Amino acid sequence: MGSAFKLTGSYILAGNLIEPGEKLNALANHINPAVRRRLAENPGTPAETLAQLARDENNEVRAALSWNASVQMEILARLCRDEDVNVRLALTDNVDLPPELLEILAADENPYVQYHARRTLELRGTEPR
Repeated sequence: MGSAFKLTGSYILAGNLIEPGEKLNALANHINPAVRRRLAENPGTPAETLAQLARDENNEVRAALSWNASVQMEILARLCRDEDVNVRLALTDNVDLPPELLEILAADENPYVQYHARRTLELRGTEPR
């Protein structure tokens, strides 16, 4: 029961919008990827921690950055070229992603990524090039 409580506490802490940055920073190295994924989703996570999570070994952690409005443009641009198709596919669902990044994804080697990026551009009223 102790380890389950500790995991649950870390998961809740990782999603806390008002938690001090130093506590959130410490969770970036948590052994459980679910905690790191939750941290990647949190718009209150410090920029340096988001940059670290963009290099996480777990593709779900990197994909979770797709919907975080606090992620810097350069990180999103790097994720558009991520080796994992699921990370790139996750980005295509973000209607707030800058059009120039959706254009990169619309030209992706993977047809699913292409299709979803083009669909998102169309939903925004932007025609893919």
